[in-house]
Amino acid sequence: MRKCFLYCLALLCIFMVDAQTLPHLKLIPVDHILKVSFTQKRYLTDIPKPIISAGHLLLWSGKGLIWRTEDPFPVATLITRNGLYQLEESQKVPVGQHGPEGAIFEMMSKILSGSFSELKEFIMTSLQPEHGKWKVRLVPTLPSLQSLISSIEVEGDEYISDIIIYRSNGDRDEIFMKNHRILGNQEKDKAMSLEERAWFDD
Repeated sequence: MRKCFLYCLALLCIFMVDAQTLPHLKLIPVDHILKVSFTQKRYLTDIPKPIISAGHLLLWSGKGLIWRTEDPFPVATLITRNGLYQLEESQKVPVGQHGPEGAIFEMMSKILSGSFSELKEFIMTSLQPEHGKWKVRLVPTLPSLQSLISSIEVEGDEYISDIIIYRSNGDRDEIFMKNHRILGNQEKDKAMSLEERAWFDD
């Protein structure tokens, strides 16, 4: 169950869009860092109220992604080309073996860095903007993704701000992102703690 949750978490930001549809979206250069605050509402079919969590996301473009939930309880997950890890007491604990972690990281990294045109795993349809932003619906084409996700709605402007994931079992996740910051090579010491930077080292 825990492994399934982490893989689902890793899939939250996977989607493909035509870059021309998103003219204002900022690209994250390779080796730069993107930091984002997020709030997530998870709606489960058997639970009347959503499960709400909040935290921060750190993408080191080309290196990896830390998804850190701080409320209601701390959970930190690291995703790199080499694997998926639970971060516990300054240690990297591998989650599963021979899974799709490398492909997941490649997709997430390209999406969060704005390189949508490099991914081909979804069909995109433009939707009517609701808040003066662009909005798209994405439908997966791969059976492995279709078994988890029926569609994804994404909204944003310069940055991705809202993601709604409709799961094949009737559940859905709503993720709201804000406080986007892009930090360059000279700002890495300010962007990451020594502990976070060590997590990216193999």
